[in-house]
Amino acid sequence: MVSKSLPKSSELQQVLSRLNDDFMHPNPDFTYRDISIKNCGSALSLEIQFFDVIPEIHEGHLLAYLNLLDIILSESERLVSGLFNISTQEQPVRYPFAITTLSRATKLAGQNAVAKKVMEELGLWQF
Repeated sequence: MVSKSLPKSSELQQVLSRLNDDFMHPNPDFTYRDISIKNCGSALSLEIQFFDVIPEIHEGHLLAYLNLLDIILSESERLVSGLFNISTQEQPVRYPFAITTLSRATKLAGQNAVAKKVMEELGLWQF
């Protein structure tokens, strides 16, 4: 369901659904999908890859998640302010994460296409 009251509800729902579908959670079919079994003579080798090992992709995920949390916070503040008729002058001054880390995120997006895609799809960054 998409909230009519919460700004950006549709975008947030898409990201949260994607996180549920594509990333680690208690679903055993998901957890073990990245297993590779190799025959090593009389033994078997089992490899499980859970996390990205490339620093740029890891950084992209961190920037995505922090930006997503900040967007959820900002949109929730807007919702509550609207419900209680709180003017923008009465609200505390916040500096959005996207503004304070824009140069870092833009640089990373220019260096690594996968990190850029992660930040856009999971963190709602717009480059």
